[in-house]
Amino acid sequence: MNLTLLVNEFSSMGTPVWLSSEYPEIEIYSVRLLKNQTTLKEGILYIGLAEDLPTIIGGNNISVLLVNSKTWMQPKIDNWNIININVDYNVPKLYEEITNILELDIKLSYDKQKLFTLFNTSSSLSEKIELTHQFLINPIILIDASSKIIAMSQDAVNYRSDIKEQKEFGYLSNQNMEHLQKHKIYENTRKARYPYYDNSDYLRNGWMHGHIYIQDVEVAHIAVIEVNHSFSRYDFEIVNFLCSLISLELEKSSFLRRNKGLNHSFFLSELLNNQITSNSILNFRLKQINWKTNSHFIIFSLFIKESNLTTQKAELVAERVAVFLPNNRWILFDNKIIFIISSENMDVSIFLENESLLDYLMANKLIASVSNIYTSLVDTNKYYQQAIIAYELGTSLSKGQYLYAYQDYLVYHLINVFNKESHLETIFNSKVLKIIEYDTLYNTNLLETLNEYLTYINNPALVSNNLHIHKNTLFYRINKIKELFALDLNNGEERFNIQLTIKILHYFNHQLH
Repeated sequence: MNLTLLVNEFSSMGTPVWLSSEYPEIEIYSVRLLKNQTTLKEGILYIGLAEDLPTIIGGNNISVLLVNSKTWMQPKIDNWNIININVDYNVPKLYEEITNILELDIKLSYDKQKLFTLFNTSSSLSEKIELTHQFLINPIILIDASSKIIAMSQDAVNYRSDIKEQKEFGYLSNQNMEHLQKHKIYENTRKARYPYYDNSDYLRNGWMHGHIYIQDVEVAHIAVIEVNHSFSRYDFEIVNFLCSLISLELEKSSFLRRNKGLNHSFFLSELLNNQITSNSILNFRLKQINWKTNSHFIIFSLFIKESNLTTQKAELVAERVAVFLPNNRWILFDNKIIFIISSENMDVSIFLENESLLDYLMANKLIASVSNIYTSLVDTNKYYQQAIIAYELGTSLSKGQYLYAYQDYLVYHLINVFNKESHLETIFNSKVLKIIEYDTLYNTNLLETLNEYLTYINNPALVSNNLHIHKNTLFYRINKIKELFALDLNNGEERFNIQLTIKILHYFNHQLH
């Protein structure tokens, strides 16, 4: 044990005074009585009276604790650490106390190694917390920065009925959170940067609190309840070490590594991972992060062409894009920036027709996708999947765009699913196949014309403009198609079957002209 730390440990017995401090950081492995020693060695703390010092002074880096020798007129001794302490203890009693301190330090080193080995196993964090109970004996509770309960030892559940209820609910109650804030428990723990002990009158038992950090960002909190035995320095040191081990364990999670432990990020991640499945927990969590939502939601997913997107860049991009979007929260999730947007009477067109947003995406080489609109945040994971599908299909089928909406790729999604289960070519509309043959034989583009016409059936001017032909030419071609292939374009079913086949062909990368 470092000599300076050792001196600080026994300073509660009296006030140590350094008479000489040539090497105060030396490691002390053992303690001996100074009396009758003739040769003093490095790494040992010798305890005694001034008259116990050997007559011949020798050796380097020697450490001596003199008892009640404040007035001793010491000769100049180079390379020695000499400390005096005035205490009521006699020398044997002081020797026993310091021996206990060193033995505890050895036990701490041994148990820390066992804990380290325990945390290097493949067991879950909950199992590791339960096994940690053998070191601390007392109940242990681990929660994340959003007050979600990550794990707790079994005796914590048995300690108080409300703790059992909170474990079943999955979060600390509002009452307990208000209590922690009112008494500045987290604030005091934060200031200490070491386990903080609270044994105020309002408590039935003392509590020890420790914060867990990843890259100096607070991500979780551990609490130990003083029930089965009183806390000692051992408990504080083990909890402090445990905070470091849990930090390493949590850092394995890409979510914590990327989301900086922000309260709303925990919530959004739970939504995206489909971990919030009841409205009661949903409303509780919304209240926690103080997000007043509207009746409709949509997922806006932002893709940046970088294999390792830094949090700093994500924040810059997200803050800028958020300006173009209504009431929203965002998260860096799976190397994408995901916005959950809440609004009344929302329509996907507010994104597709937002020129400022589209210009920003284009200028910064960003690609985005949007889901359909939904009404319950519990369904967020389903609509997040829609945004991903819109991106995957859009970048494959409509390259060069910067924003893809799932509503435009719904049919392609169905085709994709059907293709995995059956043979798509079996459902082709035979008339479309004949039009393809005709186009190939006569080098025409009737199928492209038909596709544009059916897409914008009530807007012939737009169709003519898209095809770069006169409106009369458009009507001529459509009439010719009807006659050649016996099409009834007044029949909705026929129009649907034609368009479905065209989309399947597009899916397989067939050209329409």
